[in-house]
Amino acid sequence: MIVAAASVSMLVAGPAQADVTPEAFGNCGKRAARSAILATDVPARVKAALPEGYVPDPGTRLARFYFRPYFVECSDLNGDNRRELIAQFGGSTVSSPTPWTILEVPRGRTEPRAAFLQPSVSYLDLLVRRRYVAERQKTLRPTDPNCCPSGPVKTRIVRWTGTRFEYAGRRPPDEDVPDPPPD
Repeated sequence: MIVAAASVSMLVAGPAQADVTPEAFGNCGKRAARSAILATDVPARVKAALPEGYVPDPGTRLARFYFRPYFVECSDLNGDNRRELIAQFGGSTVSSPTPWTILEVPRGRTEPRAAFLQPSVSYLDLLVRRRYVAERQKTLRPTDPNCCPSGPVKTRIVRWTGTRFEYAGRRPPDEDVPDPPPD
């Protein structure tokens, strides 16, 4: 009887602790991420932020290639028990900007929205942690060829403030995260 009660309590506690992946993110793979990105205003915002003609017009075949992610991960960054999609995409050459974004699907909605967007970074590695993303950007020295930065790595932390994702300096935050916004 005690074993059965423990099993039932574990079954009941399980879903409350499990992350929910919104349907818009599918299996959190690259194809699903591209569809989610194209369903938001991210293409238009990236196009507006980068030099004219650099980013193809959203909706064109070439834009679908540009907005194909090469880094994707789903993780619950804001502690609301729903996973956000972190994706890095773009960049037709080694030195091209490689924008990255955090997409979320708010409760009660089915369409993704951009919770964070950084359109103009290059030579970037993203490290997804439990409650934040570390943006590590390699820097070019004046003597470096355009393809191969050898300068120091510049690290910035993107974390949830309780209302939005924003840069929070160079040090990782405490793992305590403010409560998510009310539904």
